[in-house]
Amino acid sequence: MYDGLSWLDSLLSDTDSIIPGRFTVVDITLFVALYFAASIGWPIKTEFRQLIQWFTTTAARSSAIASLHQKSVETGVRY
Repeated sequence: MYDGLSWLDSLLSDTDSIIPGRFTVVDITLFVALYFAASIGWPIKTEFRQLIQWFTTTAARSSAIASLHQKSVETGVRY
């Protein structure tokens, strides 16, 4: 898994989405997968700085916030 994330981290050095200039289902799928992985104890490694920045930016999108389970909003815990 981490080999693929290393590759993605290098791709994100010049853009804010997987496909430059376009937020697509690829970004959504990766966000959901990484969100789930973090919820079961597999967070993004700190060495993947660009990927962490992408994840943080994606998590701040209004659509990502609106998709959170109510308990996540109330407790800050990922459900």
